[in-house]
Amino acid sequence: MVALLAFLASSGSSAASSGTAAAPAAGHCGPAAAARLASSPEARVYSWHGAVFGCAFAEGHQFRLGSAARSIREARVSPVAVAGVNAAYGLSNFGVDTIRASVVVRRLTDGTQLKELAATRAVGAESFESVGSVVVRPDGAVAWIGSLHSIIGHRSVTEVHEASSAGDRVLDSGLGIDSTSLRVRGDTLSWVNSGVTRHATLY
Repeated sequence: MVALLAFLASSGSSAASSGTAAAPAAGHCGPAAAARLASSPEARVYSWHGAVFGCAFAEGHQFRLGSAARSIREARVSPVAVAGVNAAYGLSNFGVDTIRASVVVRRLTDGTQLKELAATRAVGAESFESVGSVVVRPDGAVAWIGSLHSIIGHRSVTEVHEASSAGDRVLDSGLGIDSTSLRVRGDTLSWVNSGVTRHATLY
């Protein structure tokens, strides 16, 4: 009996270690060994076997958000921010000669998508769009820095956005913006443009 129990335990352990991108069982908010991408006291987003999942600790239900790496079949998730039970993240869709990016806000208690907004307002043929940084508030208000580079038009655009109940607005634009510099403290946003820190209110 002891030998049988030991065998079953080792078999279960092997199956878990060779798992696929399927979400772990509900109630655990993801495996402890998963790579944490962002978290709050209420929720976390993590990568597991090449996929990205989010969950709220109280409910324990995992929701697949996308791929952890570049993929033609599934949009890539990066970067990620979590506040309260809400996650905000960049979502990049890869085509043959185009990358389209958006910012998604999702509630991790039930998986409801609250917002999806274009990374920039720019349009360009054979263009590559990206989200450099994103922040979110517990009520779902979100801000991000998006960039677009067009091969044909030799055009580059970087924009700072914020979106709340009032809608999406551009706070700043210019090639001097550090796309990874966005921060939030309370309702105050900050970012760096040409070496100078700028501020705005996240409404």
